Amino acid sequence: MLFILHTYAIRKSTDYPAEYNVKYPAEDFPMISETTIIYDRLKCTTCCRVVIASDYNFRTNKLFTDEDDKLNDERFVMDMEFDLNEYIRKPKGSWEQCILLRPLNLSRDLQFFEFYSYKMIVSYIYPKRVHDIRGGANVNSRLIIWEKKPPLDAGTANQRFNYVRDYNYDNSENWMGYKKHFYLPFSTATDLCYEAALDFQTWDGNKNNKYSTDAYQIKAAKCNNDEPKQIFTLIFV
Repeated sequence: MLFILHTYAIRKSTDYPAEYNVKYPAEDFPMISETTIIYDRLKCTTCCRVVIASDYNFRTNKLFTDEDDKLNDERFVMDMEFDLNEYIRKPKGSWEQCILLRPLNLSRDLQFFEFYSYKMIVSYIYPKRVHDIRGGANVNSRLIIWEKKPPLDAGTANQRFNYVRDYNYDNSENWMGYKKHFYLPFSTATDLCYEAALDFQTWDGNKNNKYSTDAYQIKAAKCNNDEPKQIFTLIFV
């Protein structure tokens, strides 16, 4: 595939792990035992299950086109860091796990998210885990999954995001002008949005990780309507 030209930016699919070294295993795994609450989300009648797809084509470095889809260019979607639920960690210290862009695979539960009240975006299979920005809403900070705080807690600032639908807004609010962007509403210095990252940050919690697919991180960046790496589409499933 042509997009392996980006090997400086991604973790390649040749890095198959024998096993993951999971420090601080999760305590909120929904189906770990008979005594643990089972979240049977497939029976939910009011929630929406979405896949969040990047409209950026890593092969062409441009927005996806209909022709790209006919050529079967790979679509990348937001995805939890690990392949299996049992590798999810407890949120702790510098052991944050990223929400990555990985190839679309609808059989993976960890590619499904749900829009929660108070502008939070929640893992569908882990209702207690939300989108968060590592180290605060700053340029180049990475998108991670973290423990959901109480909705009105002041500390939820980095867990709130506006997804701007492709409507004809009057742009009376700053975020309304960034169609198909994820806007970070609590950055005051500059307008920040999600952006596919072409570099890969490491820290204690992920420096030894290997991935079974190609993977890109997502970062906070200055909002730019002309930047295709900031364009995302919601797929309701």
